[in-house]
Amino acid sequence: MFKFANMVVVKLTHDCNFRCKYCYIKNKDDFKGEMMSFAVFKKFIDRLVYDKSHVFKDERKTKVSIVFHGGEPLLAGYTRLSKMLEYAKRQLTAHDIPFDFGLQTNLSLITDELLLLMHNYNVYIGASFDGINKGNIARSKISEDYFIQQIKKAQKYNVEIGVLIVVSKYNIDTVLQTKKFLEERVGINGVKINYVEDVNQAGQSDFEVTGDEYFSKVVHPLLEEVFEKGFEVEDNISLMLKRYFTYILADKHGNRYYNCSGKICGAGLHVVNLSPDGNIYLCGRYSEDYEEAKIMSINDSNPFSAKQIKKYIDFAYKKHEILKEECDMCFAQPICDFGCMAFHFSKYHKWGIRKELVCPIYKNTFKWLVENEIKIIDSFKKIYEVPFKIDTAYPVYSIKDSTFLRKIHQLLSLTVELKDNKQFIFKKAN
Repeated sequence: MFKFANMVVVKLTHDCNFRCKYCYIKNKDDFKGEMMSFAVFKKFIDRLVYDKSHVFKDERKTKVSIVFHGGEPLLAGYTRLSKMLEYAKRQLTAHDIPFDFGLQTNLSLITDELLLLMHNYNVYIGASFDGINKGNIARSKISEDYFIQQIKKAQKYNVEIGVLIVVSKYNIDTVLQTKKFLEERVGINGVKINYVEDVNQAGQSDFEVTGDEYFSKVVHPLLEEVFEKGFEVEDNISLMLKRYFTYILADKHGNRYYNCSGKICGAGLHVVNLSPDGNIYLCGRYSEDYEEAKIMSINDSNPFSAKQIKKYIDFAYKKHEILKEECDMCFAQPICDFGCMAFHFSKYHKWGIRKELVCPIYKNTFKWLVENEIKIIDSFKKIYEVPFKIDTAYPVYSIKDSTFLRKIHQLLSLTVELKDNKQFIFKKAN
């Protein structure tokens, strides 16, 4: 059930104190007061410990992230959250299972007491904020000053925090200003930017942006920042750069091994969603508890993980059938995220990829990277201040300092071999 998981999204509730226009959870008013019981959470942790204790010893070293999600998970309150965090930490530590905690919140319910709790349990906070100058209007009427106040309150307790910006018609013209605002006002460099998908309307909604708009107004300007900031521009840009340079340096597609944003994503195997009632689903992005996305219940037995593996294979097969006609022949495949099956199913009630949205983004990005790859590499020399040389016939680097080596090794997941002549050769990772 959790043997293969490196992330479990724990939906404490579908209820929320906000009513964001583009939220993918449908009929929020139906979930007023819904909350996962401690009994369900305890059963989850006990099962997680059992599953992780019965895998090969090397696999047990893989860290599992427990991400509290919603709705708004802080509706659970201090007492319930502290009890859950303490039980999870105690059990996982006792069985030597590596773990970390995360929590996705709109920040409106943050208190000093909760922040101290987050600090004590090293909980990473993902905060949602769409923009300055009324860019946040699709989410809430909370002012940017209040949002900044809440972030600074979290920083006071040394709680690690990142910000998610969802791009819609409401904020596409201000999103880059918002990113700069967050960096300069509160030092937030962990900004992630996603485009909106309105699952409540089967056709093009009045606030979705097109793929061309998203590339021209968001992706392209961020790519231009790469020359000054390197890989640290934004999470999704960093991932595309990683994939692209993995591809050109080692002839290795780098898009197959991610929970999200992979050719065959990890939904149902490496990442699973635990709902408030104890049912387990492929991932947490489905707008309703669709039977097609359900794996099993926390109460079910699952010898050898057979049910889970079958569900994952069936899901992977469906996506492969969708991709094989066009995507496998596309030049942008090495960097593409291939869209989200969960959002497509929630919007159209069938599996699929929104090619009119995904394709313009990644095709245009790949073309830009091809045209600018030498310029990017030249800029990296300046950014990381490490001299190196490239043999275009084979990726060989002469490096006097290890900073650049560590950076490339980390980002590209390549093995490194040191030759007698002190040259480092990057090769495909096994």
